[in-house]
This record gives sequence, C-alpha cells and structure tokens, in this order.
Amino acid sequence: MKPTSKSLHLEADETVENNADYLEALSELKQECDKKRKKNHARIKELMDETFIGRRTWILNDRPLVTEVLDTFPPLSTTKAVSGFSHNFVFLMFFSIISSVMSL
Repeated sequence: MKPTSKSLHLEADETVENNADYLEALSELKQECDKKRKKNHARIKELMDETFIGRRTWILNDRPLVTEVLDTFPPLSTTKAVSGFSHNFVFLMFFSIISSVMSL
C-alpha cells in the first residue's frame, strides 16, 4: 500500500468503531507493529498520525485503561513513539484522569 498522509474525518453520527478509514489504518498499524524485522517506522508514524483523532475520541469517550490503549496502539510504548507522540498521549491521559476525578 502506498503511504498516504490523510487524517480521520468523522461525520456527526459516526463513531471511530464504524469508520472504515480508521479501522483500515488501525489494522495496517497492527500488522506493521507485529513484524519481527524491518518495521517501516515512517509508515508507523503516518498511521499513528492518521489514527490520532480516533484515538483521542476513544480515550475521551470510553476512558479505556492505559493497558488497553497500549495494547491497541503498541507504538505508544516504544522509545521511537515517545519522541513523536508522548505529549499528545500524556495530555489525553491526564485530561481523562482529571475528568474522571471531577465527575466523582
């Protein structure tokens, strides 16, 4: 598949769980991360960029455990990902935790 630079667009009545572009990018991300050798780190970064809006929506709406997030998006637990994604991820997790505490 040719690398692309697109971002996820959700319609008003659409969720990330039924968005074809999100599901396709997530599937490709998992396949790329499961490779034992010769991972395409540039493509992984592109896929992480493509799934950012869906990832953010999922974290803010469903409030998954950190382990669920890391299982779904393994690059977030790697050193390469930390340099590119950590600020967004940490902010979202912090916001999610604060929201949970405020709603108690």
